[in-house]
Amino acid sequence: MLSDDSRTRRIKEIVIKAYENDEEVNRQVREVMDWSDKAGYHLFRMGEIMKSQQKASKQKIKALKYHSCHFMALWYEQLTERYGMTGRPSTEGAENKHHWLNEQTKACINSSDQR
Repeated sequence: MLSDDSRTRRIKEIVIKAYENDEEVNRQVREVMDWSDKAGYHLFRMGEIMKSQQKASKQKIKALKYHSCHFMALWYEQLTERYGMTGRPSTEGAENKHHWLNEQTKACINSSDQR
């Protein structure tokens, strides 16, 4: 069984090889894969720290800040500067949920008033 790191490397090799005949696409794929490696590393470390069942220490908080800052810098460089986007591209799903929750709240209040 391959380790997570070996599996990630192997996937990257396969994806890059798929576009080896087209230099421009290959360059773009490499760029995205390299960014994903860096961002994924910091996200994974943040997840490990936050999911840990051990007591939080100053070192863990410092490490969490370190990985958070590096991830946010990568995100800013890749998405905010390039596309002017800091969040999700579409909020329609969230808007629909807020409306639905609002309607449910009204229904609950009305049913409790009738008692």
